[in-house]
Amino acid sequence: MKQLFCVVVTDPDYVIGLDSPTIFHVECDSQEQAEAFVIEDLSSEEDYGYEKEDVDALYVFSFPVTDLDIIKL
Repeated sequence: MKQLFCVVVTDPDYVIGLDSPTIFHVECDSQEQAEAFVIEDLSSEEDYGYEKEDVDALYVFSFPVTDLDIIKL
């Protein structure tokens, strides 16, 4: 069963107040699949401007989003 995940992507040199993480909402089967989808998207889409080696250096983590989380938003 597919589930909604929030995937957060930041640079390892992220500085609070200066940089903003990039946040994706992905519906898929697992947390690992959500992260892999976002990494593939970042390295293939021209919109984000990342080279493949840049994407490998990013910090990517995800967590499942529940109906309660959506209501709070």
